[in-house]
Amino acid sequence: MEFELTVLDRITLIQLLEMAAPKMGSRLYYRQFNQVAAAVSFSESEQKKLEWDHDRKTGSIRWNNAKAQPKKVVIPESVLADVVEELKKLDKAGQLKPEHFIVYEKLDPREELEPEEEPVPEPAPDGD
Repeated sequence: MEFELTVLDRITLIQLLEMAAPKMGSRLYYRQFNQVAAAVSFSESEQKKLEWDHDRKTGSIRWNNAKAQPKKVVIPESVLADVVEELKKLDKAGQLKPEHFIVYEKLDPREELEPEEEPVPEPAPDGD
């Protein structure tokens, strides 16, 4: 499947790929996984264009968002399933961050949410 990802989406996806990295798998799966990782990573020229600033002490990354362009990335179904599984684990543990939520919605928009509580009924119309 093809997705249009922002700089923040790609950074988040890199982190999720690290979490979902396979311990075992087929040669084809490893190849697909590595292709996705390469597609979402940032080349030196792209970092220069974005005025990329990575603070190694804090781990924070800053870039010039005015120069950022979304990137189309193809994610094979098998890799997508593993990344979505990691997002589900974070969700279930209550550890989703805002950037996770944004990527989750892009990668798995079909996910049905179960309400935590009953919806409040709408008031009945006046009988006048």
